[in-house]
Amino acid sequence: IAEKPDRVLVYGDTNSTVAAALAAVKLHIPTAHVEAGMRSFNRKMPEEINRVVSDHISDINFCSTPIAVKNLENEGRGHTAILVGDVMYDCALNFSDAAEKNCDPFKKFGIEKGNYVLMTCHRPANTDVHENLEAIVRAANDISETCPVLYPVHPRTKKYIADYKLSFSGNVKVVAPLSYFDMLLAERYSKLILTDSGGIQEETTILKVPC
Repeated sequence: IAEKPDRVLVYGDTNSTVAAALAAVKLHIPTAHVEAGMRSFNRKMPEEINRVVSDHISDINFCSTPIAVKNLENEGRGHTAILVGDVMYDCALNFSDAAEKNCDPFKKFGIEKGNYVLMTCHRPANTDVHENLEAIVRAANDISETCPVLYPVHPRTKKYIADYKLSFSGNVKVVAPLSYFDMLLAERYSKLILTDSGGIQEETTILKVPC
């Protein structure tokens, strides 16, 4: 209301994405959604609801892939879709060199380039079910016997690890969430990545790291 923007641009599929889109639309401000049209077709995922709602209330939907355009066409929103390419791809390429110059997560966390497994875990299906998270922690401990595991822990996962009284072995380095630059480097130089993050899966494809 204070800024009176001509248009609101929202990115991705987080709660803040759909919140900003809803606020704008209810104030009759045109809204554009970047990374539109992505679908897992699993309505139990909060991100899926955020994507669908954001796409359906935006008058412009910028899509990363032809499949995303097709998804919007199938939902009757094809007239809003514009194929523009992948913002995450652009970012991963453009910021890799800057990350190399400005960051050194390896020294910070005492890990050796090319000799660690990077792990992330945050989805409710993995964290909110005791047996599932216990199996993931056990797997990380097993893997760490042959190769160190670097685990930037998500706040909600950290809470459940404490609630379930789970613990990691000494070879699993549990650290706070990483900055974007640190994470790019941690991904680039890992031997293998274990993740339930769609974004990280995409970045590993760009960086050609096994995932």
